[in-house]
Amino acid sequence: MRRAELPAAVGWAIALLQGAVLFGLHRAIESHSWPATVPELLAPAYLLASLLPATALLFLRQLHQRATAWMLGVLSLVLLGLGWHFGARVLPENPFGGLPRSDAAVFSSLLPLLVLWLLALAFVRVRLEAGCWRAGYPTLFRAAWKNCLALLEAAAFTGIAWLLLALCAALFAAIGIRFFRELFAEPAFFYPATTLAFAIALRLVEDVDQMVEVVLAQVLNVLKWLAPLAGLIVTGFALALLPRLPALLASGQKAIGAAALLWLVALTLLLLNAAFQDGRAPRPYGPRLSAAMRVVPLAMVVLAATALVSVLARIESRGLTLERYWALFVAVAAVAYALAYAAAAVRPARGAGWMSALGTFNPALALALAAALVLALTPVTSPYRLSAASQQARARATTDGERQLDALRVLAFGSGRYGRHALDVLAASAVATPGGAIRQDSLARRAAAVREARTPYLGDGTVAIDRDAWLANLRVHPAARPLPPELLDLLRREVPPPPPAMARVPPFALWLDLLPEPGEELLLLAVRGRFEVYARQGTRWRRAQGGALLGREPEAAALASALADEDFGTQAASLPDLRIGRQRLRLEADAEGGAISVPPAPPPRGPERLPAP
Repeated sequence: MRRAELPAAVGWAIALLQGAVLFGLHRAIESHSWPATVPELLAPAYLLASLLPATALLFLRQLHQRATAWMLGVLSLVLLGLGWHFGARVLPENPFGGLPRSDAAVFSSLLPLLVLWLLALAFVRVRLEAGCWRAGYPTLFRAAWKNCLALLEAAAFTGIAWLLLALCAALFAAIGIRFFRELFAEPAFFYPATTLAFAIALRLVEDVDQMVEVVLAQVLNVLKWLAPLAGLIVTGFALALLPRLPALLASGQKAIGAAALLWLVALTLLLLNAAFQDGRAPRPYGPRLSAAMRVVPLAMVVLAATALVSVLARIESRGLTLERYWALFVAVAAVAYALAYAAAAVRPARGAGWMSALGTFNPALALALAAALVLALTPVTSPYRLSAASQQARARATTDGERQLDALRVLAFGSGRYGRHALDVLAASAVATPGGAIRQDSLARRAAAVREARTPYLGDGTVAIDRDAWLANLRVHPAARPLPPELLDLLRREVPPPPPAMARVPPFALWLDLLPEPGEELLLLAVRGRFEVYARQGTRWRRAQGGALLGREPEAAALASALADEDFGTQAASLPDLRIGRQRLRLEADAEGGAISVPPAPPPRGPERLPAP
């Protein structure tokens, strides 16, 4: 093999090895085998298999340098550490059962990691190509944009390649040949084909380095003419917001939705960088418009500060969550960038112009942002840990049931294992009664009920189970009054199996007086939107009525908490209204079964209770 062909061959080998590892991890997840059964290993394995080969392919021409080997070694250690923390403290202990897996949690950790990776790649490219870390801001600017452009072109190339393969499969399938459709759908083909296409694209981009410079110049030149429009929007909105801002802040609520403000500030920062680039162009728009653009960073300070106040107000009223943590993170970063750009805008113009200070501000801000991201992806300032601590304190600080439930749901489903541990602590808490006995308080009962729920909302399950296993989880309230064996046998014979959407929601039944005839009656709420009433006639049980539940679909966690407190009953109306905690559900009987008649007593009634022995 000739020496000139070595980098390409190494690249193909790296891509195929990456595809093989990703396929192996995919098979491990499908078969519930090692290492997929150990989250502490699964998360680092995915990070290493995804980002380490992509980094090596991006710097394939410098792969023979010792500095590249050191850089890849450091990257491996960082990915191992961050992946271990995510697997050990965020993902559920058993990824295939117990705590539901959260795609939102994975995405909210992956996106900051990608930003950190891109920031690091810019400095690494400067070191590998210039031979030193401090080669000047123009070199860093070019390196950052070149990395982003190369990765975007490779992703576009890979996407178009798969589009062609999909068209090929569709054409052959149209004439009865399904071989290609089945082949392309196989994971054993998908992973190596994708990684190989990505590697080929990166190689092609590196081979036409001058073309990359031309495309970069063209992209920046196009984007720079959007900066005046963004600046006009920012300035106009800031001027309209300023007179209203004191009243909004005095209201004690969030000033305005932060998401739109942060997006506007971020896009404006991007376009300003595209316009002024490395700061050496004194007047990219001519003297007048370039001078007028000085107002834009000052307006950005108003918007970024308003967004920060809005996020802080939301956190003050509802506690810290994963989403609010990253909103706060972005708001603080936006304020820092806006203040730095405003400082550049108010300084006297010299030499290269007022934006020449970018050469000082941008590298320092990028390093600070990278350090903050590293801390956020570790236990030091982990959003999962801080969110769990905030919501645990919020649950303890209030006696309002709805507020407690809201905090407990965040602990159970939005704070990783940090939140589940905090929920276990609350569920295990107990208070001493005057007689010296130990009992659970209402918060502990609610925490225990939420901990047992599979989803924060009713009807989100996706895995169907058999009827007997489903009914085995039947919860009867009051709990002191169990089901008679003959009634349980009747339910096993007559209750239909749950649909897939309800399989993870355990059924529950309430002892309630619903029929005018004397006797025992059981209300079974088993399937979304349906109820069944069973009554005793003599020594036999029968289905007395069935129908639909009207009203807004209740939340599973709120139902579980109210039922744990035995807080339910009926209210007399033309048909009974079922009350569970603060939620109301109307019972409408099926037409063929007649209406449920209601005794004349109008006041609310609680659950029947067994007499004291």
